[in-house]
Amino acid sequence: MSLAALIFFFLFAGLMFAAYMGIRRQLMPMTVIAAVAVIGGIILMTLFSLAQGNSLAQALIVGFLLGSVFSIAVLAIAWYFQGNEMREHYMQQHAEGYAQEDYQMAEEYAE
Repeated sequence: MSLAALIFFFLFAGLMFAAYMGIRRQLMPMTVIAAVAVIGGIILMTLFSLAQGNSLAQALIVGFLLGSVFSIAVLAIAWYFQGNEMREHYMQQHAEGYAQEDYQMAEEYAE
C-alpha cells in the first residue's frame, strides 16, 4: 500500500468518525452530515482506489460502492443509537412524572 493510499484511508476513517460523532452529538442537521459523509466517503474511496493503482473505471466503482455503503452504515448506526438515547431520555422524564402522579393518587386513597 502506498503512502498516498494510506493517507486517503485514514482521511476516510476520520470522516466516518466525524460523521458518527456529529450525529450522536447533534452538531449539525443530520441531512448536512449525511450528505457530507456520503459524498466525502465516495470521493475518498475513489482516491484511495486510484492510489492503489487501479484504473479510473475500477476506482469509480469501488468509490461509489464502498464509499456509499460504509457511509450509510455509519450513519445508520449513529442514528440508531441516537434514537435509543433520545427514547431513554424521554422515558426517564415521563417515568418521573408518572411516579409522582402515582404517589399523589396513593396519598389520596389513603385519606
